[in-house]
Amino acid sequence: MTTRASLRTTLTELVSAWWFGGPTYDERITYLRNRSLLGLIRAAVSICAFLLGLMSIGLLINIAPLSTPVQVRLVVCAVVAAFWAVRWQVGPLPGAREAAVFVATSIIAIYGARRSTTRWASPSASRASR
Repeated sequence: MTTRASLRTTLTELVSAWWFGGPTYDERITYLRNRSLLGLIRAAVSICAFLLGLMSIGLLINIAPLSTPVQVRLVVCAVVAAFWAVRWQVGPLPGAREAAVFVATSIIAIYGARRSTTRWASPSASRASR
């Protein structure tokens, strides 16, 4: 059984290998642009970000009572997701640094939304999800 520390290390290594290994961000964007796939990727990223925000709003509406910190966390997740959904559709394509911020904020928002519902799960279900 893996521990949380080893899981974090493994996740960090996987993200680093994916982000820094292989072609650069610009080479990947060029590849997608040359095959007319960039619009599809932008749409897919926007849809996923929109659904993350929708999930946060759904949790906010359907789980009651929620403490104020949990409500704030879900609202922040929804706002961040809405920002990224619009950002990937409007303006120039995000650069490598902005894409890294997108990945980080998305992971944080998913974790934040998940932690908002952990308290409502049964103790055995909570242990099973770890």
